[in-house]
Amino acid sequence: MSDPARDAAEGSGSGYGFGLGARPVGVFVVRDGDVSWQPAVDVMRIVLGGQVLALAGILVIGHFLRRRRR
Repeated sequence: MSDPARDAAEGSGSGYGFGLGARPVGVFVVRDGDVSWQPAVDVMRIVLGGQVLALAGILVIGHFLRRRRR
């Protein structure tokens, strides 16, 4: 069992509030007095989305080819 006071002092711990989770959307970068916004890119989500679209396309094409043969 962890001690909440010790976890807060060490800067560790985790959790979700009210069943909700948060993901970073980006970061402000300060360089030489200039501030810019750099969005976070989730490459795995992009790859998974591409795979889902490719699978859906293959299934649709297969459906139309099967109907065309009949």
